[in-house]
Amino acid sequence: MKNEILEFYNKAAKDDEFLKNLQDFRNENSNAEAKSVIKNVVLPYSKKKGYNFSESELSEIADSNSLNLDDLEQVAGGFGMLPFAAGLFSLFSMIFGGSNNTTQPVHPEIVQEQTQGQTKISTDTIVRNGCTFLVQFTDDVATILDVISIPENGRVKIPSQSAGRNITSISEKAFEKHKDKLTEVTFDDGCELKSIKKETFSGCSKLSKIDIPEGVVSICSNAFQGCTSIKNITIPEGLVRLGNNAFSQCTSLKEIRIPESLNGNIGVHTFDGCTSLKSVTISSGVSTISEGMFSGCTALNRVEIPETVETINDHAFSKCAALSRVIIH
Repeated sequence: MKNEILEFYNKAAKDDEFLKNLQDFRNENSNAEAKSVIKNVVLPYSKKKGYNFSESELSEIADSNSLNLDDLEQVAGGFGMLPFAAGLFSLFSMIFGGSNNTTQPVHPEIVQEQTQGQTKISTDTIVRNGCTFLVQFTDDVATILDVISIPENGRVKIPSQSAGRNITSISEKAFEKHKDKLTEVTFDDGCELKSIKKETFSGCSKLSKIDIPEGVVSICSNAFQGCTSIKNITIPEGLVRLGNNAFSQCTSLKEIRIPESLNGNIGVHTFDGCTSLKSVTISSGVSTISEGMFSGCTALNRVEIPETVETINDHAFSKCAALSRVIIH
């Protein structure tokens, strides 16, 4: 873990644009008069680069001309306990011109909660079931932003809570760095997960088992695209949104049931290219079969469409070479 964190900040130290922004920040505030004391600083986390000052509260601090960092005591970042390596400290020197008291790393959940409107936001790393997760906390709930490490066997168990808050969402591309290793995903008892975001499990080619919790109401675009080892998956009865290409190119998937709760909230090409899909059950209550929904499902041979379906969109069953029987009620 220590090496990962050091690598994370070494990357920041070599980014020319990042360093220029820090130098500009320091120059703009080099003559600022001391109007207040800053004791806690938090480095905002960005999934794209791992750090981001331009979209953080630091921009507001820079504009306030009220910096006095002589009493700076604590610094926290997106990875939790922050090592004060020489290279990292030099970054802070560039930003703030140095501080004699910056010696004590602290837990972000304790130190800082960024405020957006009336909602307080903080981040922390947690280790559960052999996995390391980066979690974002708000007043009432928690979101898994990133999965930092998983066991060698590729089996992941998602915790139901952290710091007393229910984990309700898994962020987009959370498993991206483990897509060639992840084999199984299960969830703690009492899990209250509500949303699986865009591309959360996209390209996880070895993922063969996942039991989606009953409380999930939204599966976003490309969430399981290219999960070529999944043979069976149960879509929860209460799901109200299924995004574009959510299960496309799941080439081992054999059967699927579309719950009535989806009604017409089904994205395009949701099962496109699922070449092993033979059995499809469309529940009464579903009103729309979306564009390209089962396009390229070359093993599909029979479909029964309930009377509640009002619209079958373009290319819904195109390239379904084995389809020989369609029953429309």
